[in-house]
Amino acid sequence: MAYQKFTPVEIGAMDFPRPEWLVENLLVAGSAVLFPAREKAGKGLLAIDLACSIALGEPWLGHAVTEGSVVYLALEESMGTIWERLSARLAGRLDVPIYVVPCDGSFEQQFQLENVANISDIIEVVEEVEPALLIVDPLREAHTGREDSSDDMAPRLRAIRQLAGIHGHQEFVRRRARLHPQRRSERNRDSGHAPRRRPQSPQVLDGHCVQRRERSVDRHQRTRTHR
Repeated sequence: MAYQKFTPVEIGAMDFPRPEWLVENLLVAGSAVLFPAREKAGKGLLAIDLACSIALGEPWLGHAVTEGSVVYLALEESMGTIWERLSARLAGRLDVPIYVVPCDGSFEQQFQLENVANISDIIEVVEEVEPALLIVDPLREAHTGREDSSDDMAPRLRAIRQLAGIHGHQEFVRRRARLHPQRRSERNRDSGHAPRRRPQSPQVLDGHCVQRRERSVDRHQRTRTHR
């Protein structure tokens, strides 16, 4: 089958849906968004805050949101820690559509992007809940590949896109960010510590979202937010 091709005039005549927001001016419905930060910078707290804002229909960081249910894949934090954060944020309003899937080892279940059975299981959850937001926290615990290798990450991110394509929900994946060697030296110099010698590697970003596709077809817009 021959590839379809279009001229600028033909593209200009097409009718494209206008992007809609899950979080106004920050998270576009149908998009993939990475949230980068270093270890222990508060990424998990930010993810919980976002989940609660979406579930309650409350503004997030001063921006209006589209209300919807949330699935939270907890791959690192314990249920006790998640409960403390949820109860503090919700302040007694516990009857909200947030569904926590513990995969930290406290229950006999796991989530790995390379595991076809795991993908199938989470697809069942997504089809049942039809979330506006799916959080994977953190991405590092969801695979065994090297995050500084595009060859390693491409097939794993393909699985994430597969999940997003089911109902077009937004998916938020928290990842650690490695400190750039120059910034590491500056930080160590300021603190009085000698810099540690290690191979230079690209910075690894720390979050990823894919929103409801039915609200938008624009997957190319990405927003990076430091946590």
